[in-house]
Amino acid sequence: MDKIKITKDMKFGLIDLMNYIDVDHEFTLRDILIACKDSSIPMETLGELLQCPYIEEYYNEMDKGKEGDRDMLHLELGYGIEQDDEDPFICHGWSFYGVGEEGYISQDIIDHYSEEEVQKMRDEGYRETYAVELSPIYELADYPIKINNEIDVTVYNDTPVKQQPLKGKPEIRLMEVLYEIFWELSFMGSTTDRDEAKDNLCKRIDEYEQAKGDGTLEYIDFEEVKDKLTKKYDKDI
Repeated sequence: MDKIKITKDMKFGLIDLMNYIDVDHEFTLRDILIACKDSSIPMETLGELLQCPYIEEYYNEMDKGKEGDRDMLHLELGYGIEQDDEDPFICHGWSFYGVGEEGYISQDIIDHYSEEEVQKMRDEGYRETYAVELSPIYELADYPIKINNEIDVTVYNDTPVKQQPLKGKPEIRLMEVLYEIFWELSFMGSTTDRDEAKDNLCKRIDEYEQAKGDGTLEYIDFEEVKDKLTKKYDKDI
């Protein structure tokens, strides 16, 4: 069976959701939203299947602004596995995020690492990743979406924690593509909830920077926080 190429002209129904997509064919969030709007699956039903009632909101928001001004090159779906012998469950699955240019390292990372560590990151082909759950859809709509050609294995058994990428682009079904994208986009709720969460976060950052600048910033010892949480929840943190 031919694999599905995701395009804005794609017509899909229930029977197509479990088919694999062509992972070498790039597509955009705009393609996804238009295809969902034109699907033979009613929007309400599709929202229930994907546990996201905001798909039509995203479609309507798509052309209300311009692409974001950021150092992101594309959006990406990546598969990860976490290995931890102390955890009886293996955590694994897909995630959706933005990806920056290879070797580019933002100033906030540079400020917290030594020159040697930053250079090592560049030499190893470091790429910065970006969370997208606070971004309006029009900022993301026209970035290409790619499938990562490595499986990211995080090993918690060792100290420090190790990242062990495995070469090999995994297969992904249309249902998984849609579910993971809309799961991430709806993490903060509706578009209104998302914007409120972003405004609150920006406000707290401004308050932090102002307090740090005028010398009124207060620090709380971690052990004090830990003690309060232990007493509140009657569990050792």
